[in-house]
Amino acid sequence: MKVKYSQEEVTQLLIDGNHNEVATNSIGLVKSIALRLVELDTVKLDLDSLISAGMLGLANALTSFDPYNEYNSTFATYASKVI
Repeated sequence: MKVKYSQEEVTQLLIDGNHNEVATNSIGLVKSIALRLVELDTVKLDLDSLISAGMLGLANALTSFDPYNEYNSTFATYASKVI
């Protein structure tokens, strides 16, 4: 398993159906979003609950992302909105 992938590599992994690899690579994104929400005090949930919810959002993003989208958005950009 590679530690960090470029956006082009992530897109190719998704096209090839390697969702687990992308999920493992995207855990840091989930944690950073959860930490930001805790720091902003915008939600009244603990960090673990936010990370759990974020992982569900990540799973949703993995199955709904269209690598051929008309906006040419990256998976990380799309996932950050879904998470």
